[in-house]
Amino acid sequence: MTFDLTYSKGKVEIPIGKTINLFKVFGENTKDGFIPIIFWLNTSDSECNRFFIDAWSLHWSVYNMTEMTELIREDLEEFSSDEVIDLMEQYQLKGKTILSIEMDYIKKSDLLTGKLTLEVKDGFQMELLDFGDENEQILNIKNVG
Repeated sequence: MTFDLTYSKGKVEIPIGKTINLFKVFGENTKDGFIPIIFWLNTSDSECNRFFIDAWSLHWSVYNMTEMTELIREDLEEFSSDEVIDLMEQYQLKGKTILSIEMDYIKKSDLLTGKLTLEVKDGFQMELLDFGDENEQILNIKNVG
């Protein structure tokens, strides 16, 4: 089976150059570790970004604060085993500028991996890897700042 993922590849321009007011990831704790499901990002222009990768495709939507508050409540109700990690608090990202967000794909043999990278000024780098149905998603974070 092949997928046309060219529409999902490339830079996500919406939050680039804006500063972070809120950045959280909602996920599930399993015996194998934390599995990221949905990210919530609020930027200095009051835009609320909700994003996730499903079946190698990046889903990115922008909402106002009222809509985002309702979506967060719905996200938390949908899953039974969940945890919210405050990335902004944990990595001191409040007020830091988003430098780059990009979706790309890595193909090794028959394994396709979706890769979303997000970089913030002063050294924070996040990489979200999606393996489709082959394996659970992996969240890698590097904070060199």
